[in-house]
Amino acid sequence: MKLAFTLIIVVLFSFSITAQESEELAGRRAPNFVLENLDGDYVELNHEIGEGPILLSFWATWCKPCIEELTEFKK
Repeated sequence: MKLAFTLIIVVLFSFSITAQESEELAGRRAPNFVLENLDGDYVELNHEIGEGPILLSFWATWCKPCIEELTEFKK
């Protein structure tokens, strides 16, 4: 019984820690960076930031789950 009670307390405590971390990260800006896209043009994050959210996906051509993810982004 003590083990179950201790486990429940640990789980509840861990949820409160994760909730605090996500609140601290809310509204933070990513550091600026410049990368070359597939067309050979350079893209800077600060030039792409607008009113809405930006989705960044870093992938590799040899990564099968990455390629599958890209087809979902196209939709």
